Amino acid sequence: MGSALPRDVWLPRLVDWLQDGRTLREFCAQKDVPTEGRVRSCLREWCSKDPAVDAEVQSAREAGYDTIAEKILEIVDDTLGDPDPASRRVRAWARLELLKRWWPQRYGDQTQAKVSGGITIQIDTGVPPAS
Repeated sequence: MGSALPRDVWLPRLVDWLQDGRTLREFCAQKDVPTEGRVRSCLREWCSKDPAVDAEVQSAREAGYDTIAEKILEIVDDTLGDPDPASRRVRAWARLELLKRWWPQRYGDQTQAKVSGGITIQIDTGVPPAS
């Protein structure tokens, strides 16, 4: 068997997995799943060769990010499963920090700068004007 995984078999499984907000590392830890390096390599190759696959994987990742955000709320609200508020805060914070980096447009800290007015530039070359 070659190094490439059959795309029609593995891509749908990977997309479903990513949409659930789970990692490739977790995916590869399952029984009967190829090594993480092999899966990552194939996924990169599929995405680089086919823009539709790249868009599908990106969409799945973004759906997964939203799932992670929902899980953050569950972590924060789960006083029965984890009664320690400091533990819940750290777990939620770590996930939120990752979301900020993975999808800064949606989960990053918003900063805006509003600039108004004009600018005047004067360049003095030291060369006298032509007569």
